[in-house]
Order: sequence, then structure tokens, then C-alpha cells
Amino acid sequence: MSVPLLELTKVSAAYGAVKALHEVSLRVDPGQVVTLIGANGAGKSTCLKVITGLLPETSGQVLWNGRDLKGMPAHKRVAEGLAMSPEGRQVFPRMTVRENLEMGAYLRQDDLTQDYARVFQLFPVLEKRQGQAAGTLSGGEQQMLAIGRALMSKPRLLILDEPSLGLAPLIVKQIFSIIREIRSLGLAVLLVEQNARQALQVADFGYVFEVGHAVLSGPAAELSSNAEVQKAYLGL
Repeated sequence: MSVPLLELTKVSAAYGAVKALHEVSLRVDPGQVVTLIGANGAGKSTCLKVITGLLPETSGQVLWNGRDLKGMPAHKRVAEGLAMSPEGRQVFPRMTVRENLEMGAYLRQDDLTQDYARVFQLFPVLEKRQGQAAGTLSGGEQQMLAIGRALMSKPRLLILDEPSLGLAPLIVKQIFSIIREIRSLGLAVLLVEQNARQALQVADFGYVFEVGHAVLSGPAAELSSNAEVQKAYLGL
């Protein structure tokens, strides 16, 4: 079996005395879309914080191409090819769209021309609004900008934390269509999403989180047809 792009092996993490992750194991292979689904507080975003270096694991290993990332700060993980579009978008509101995209490439020293072209191909509205302050964009446009900014670091794994949160249904549909396009580029995606139906439709593989545990995993199609998942997360 090939070495996973990302692998967590029995990873636990805590906020002070409160344990938030309990021996979570998961993997993402190159070019694969993997989704984490579960209720609020289940540990999904905490898992992403551990992966990106924003929260240290208390035990277990986070492996990137088979190499342990323990102790590596977040900015160095970005340089390694890990990039995240955070929950709530967190664009820089007073900076222009173009400046926000530049911030995504802050570690790079090479030519960005092709990367701008790729982002603008995925998000034509951003090209039209390059000189506009990011804070004046709609919620959907800010989400597109957050994803575009993450892509500017030229990642091998794009991590998306709740990309559909607070968006109108039509925009949600558009965001998931763009995730499919990103997948077609051969980029691996790790998706945390409360819209379990959409997440499982776009993903290859999924993990179900409950109170800090990964309690169920499998191909996305199998999870979609699982009676427990249907009842708890798909409204069936």
C-alpha cells in the first residue's frame, strides 16, 4: 500500500484539562477528498487544528508523507504543502482581494502568474473584484476568496473548515461544485462540513466524529447508505 499523504495515528489532544480528541486515526491519500462529519463539538475542527499545527497533540502521531510533524510550527506546515481555508473565512477585510491572495503566497518566492490564473478560473468574480476591499464582498464571495487564498500557497492538501457555513443554498451548491473542480486538478482535500449530504456526495471517503472519537469510517457512498448516518446526519 502506498504511503498516505496525511496520516493520523491514535492522535489525542486537549484544551487544558479538557480532552477534545481521543486516539483518532485517519488518512488522506494523494488526490483524494476525505470528509469529517459530525455534530458541533464533536472534535472535527480540533482535529484540523492539530493537523495544521495550531494545537499540539498530547499523544499519537501526525504523519506527512510518512514523516512525523511533531513540533513543526504552522507556517512551516504551509511550506510543506498544507493549507487551510478556516471556518468563518477570516479574510483581511481592509485589504483588497488581490492583497488577500498575495497573503496566501507569503512564503513563496517564485512566479505567481499561473496561480492567479488558476484562482480566477475557479472564481471569476474575484478577478472582477481584485481592487475591492475584501470586507465589502458578500459572504459567498468571501468564502471563495478564503479558498483562493489557501490555493495561492500551492498546497498538496487543501483543508476546508465548514466552507458552506452561513451561505445561501444556491451559493452552497456553487461552493461544492468548485470543490469538485479542485479535486479534478488532482489536489487532495480534507473537508470538515456540517452539511453531511453534500460532503458525502463530493468525498471519496469519510469519518464520523462523536465527542472526540472517530466512531465510523468508510467510503463515502457506504456511509451515505448507512442507516445510523442517515438517521443522525442526513435526515432520513
